Amino acid sequence: MAGRVLGGRLFDSLHLTTVNSPYTITKDLTILPTASLVIDPGVDIQVHERVGVLNFGQLDISGTSANPINFNLTRGTRLIRAQAPRLVGGTSESGRLEVYYQDQWMGVCYDYQRVG
Repeated sequence: MAGRVLGGRLFDSLHLTTVNSPYTITKDLTILPTASLVIDPGVDIQVHERVGVLNFGQLDISGTSANPINFNLTRGTRLIRAQAPRLVGGTSESGRLEVYYQDQWMGVCYDYQRVG
């Protein structure tokens, strides 16, 4: 079976292509400031419950309406929901990323200010 398991800290650049799709994120994934994650059109990503992606580096998601990137929530090996993420509050190429979870749209990443 093609595919790759992701999770933990990403220190370098990683390019997700359809060749190794689907990818499975089994634990929290942190993209560090020195790293980048590029996801090509047509890639399928299965995300386990209660797992998130925190981006401090560069995240390039290049899906199109004709060839979307599919994020699917899974419980073990069972697909729970297949709903495409959406961009809001911006243009067709930038904006706030939201996913549909538990019957509502929720933001994926937030900007946090450090208090110091």
